[in-house]
Amino acid sequence: MPSEASTKEGPPTGVATPIAKAYGTSTTPGRLPGMGSTKVGSHKIRAVLTIVCALIADGMQWLVPFLWPVWDGAMVLAILILWGWRWEIMIVVIPELIPGLELAPTWTIFAGYLVLARRKDAPR
Repeated sequence: MPSEASTKEGPPTGVATPIAKAYGTSTTPGRLPGMGSTKVGSHKIRAVLTIVCALIADGMQWLVPFLWPVWDGAMVLAILILWGWRWEIMIVVIPELIPGLELAPTWTIFAGYLVLARRKDAPR
């Protein structure tokens, strides 16, 4: 008779799946492969990419304001790809939906927050 552990669906905790092996990530539940990795050099790369994307998004909102949904959507997607899901994104999206406040540099402020908040957690 098979044991209870062998009848469960999916790999046991701590065992790398083929996707996790391909992307070099762990099997932490709730994490998508490639999103928010914790490799040594990845924090600096994510920080630079986040700041650059935020400056571009905020700058484009000033240059081409009628396309603000495109810039905001692209920035949310960039944050999700670079950092994974973060509840703080909602704090930034809400002011972006209010007329007049969308011209404030909220994405740049949020990028600075992400970089500074994660600096202490980054491996050196």
